[in-house]
Amino acid sequence: MGRPEFWSIRQLSRDPAHHPAVTLLAEGNYDGDTDVLDDVEHLILTRGEVVRAARATLAVDEPDISPSSHCETPFPCEFASYCRASLAPSPEWSVTILPNGGGKKWMGQGTDDLTGIDPAGLTNEVHRRVHAATISGHPFHNPEAFRAGPAVWPYPRTWLDFETIAFAVPRWIGTRPFEQVPFQFQPTSSMSTASLNIRSF
Repeated sequence: MGRPEFWSIRQLSRDPAHHPAVTLLAEGNYDGDTDVLDDVEHLILTRGEVVRAARATLAVDEPDISPSSHCETPFPCEFASYCRASLAPSPEWSVTILPNGGGKKWMGQGTDDLTGIDPAGLTNEVHRRVHAATISGHPFHNPEAFRAGPAVWPYPRTWLDFETIAFAVPRWIGTRPFEQVPFQFQPTSSMSTASLNIRSF
């Protein structure tokens, strides 16, 4: 239960202390069950002002702001799909698929279709590779480079595979809400090109 829920209970003339609640901490680790009502009391008092400001926002026309990077930063906006519904259809292959923000340059020039840009303007080798694979429809493979890397790795070699779980409500002390906690491990060891030993625990 968060600050808005505590505030809502207060508006119903109820005592939050009499309602069982689970508090999800935005920061810090779970250190056992704790009564946090006193800690958030000063924050609950500000909820009324926040609600009034939200209602005032809903009472006016929607802002004329085009969807952009602010829709994802610092957090993804839940209304992004609503705002983008009125935009022209996006190209099948957007310049945004260029890695490491490579599409920003082209977006700034008014180009959002990767298939429509001049490859001579691509100065990054990876971007040229992505463009070529997109235009041709053929995935890029470099088996020689793939073989060259592992060829110099000494034996024994061990690969670690693991699975994680993320609880909304921390189950173990020292963990946070939605923290990725490994719970299953599988090391695969190789002593030579002809041996492979798999262990799970």
